[in-house]
Amino acid sequence: MIVGIGKLDLFLPESTSLKEKRQRVRRIVERAKQRFNVSIMEVDRNNLWQKAHI
Repeated sequence: MIVGIGKLDLFLPESTSLKEKRQRVRRIVERAKQRFNVSIMEVDRNNLWQKAHI
């Protein structure tokens, strides 16, 4: 079994609300899960609408 850990900080300047940010992050996470079969989640900066940490 191969195990890896990574952090990704995203800056989403187009996001104008938390709802829009959640939609964009969800789309990125779902696409990565389908393409690479990995487990991903947003872990920090949940209340900032232009930044995400996955």
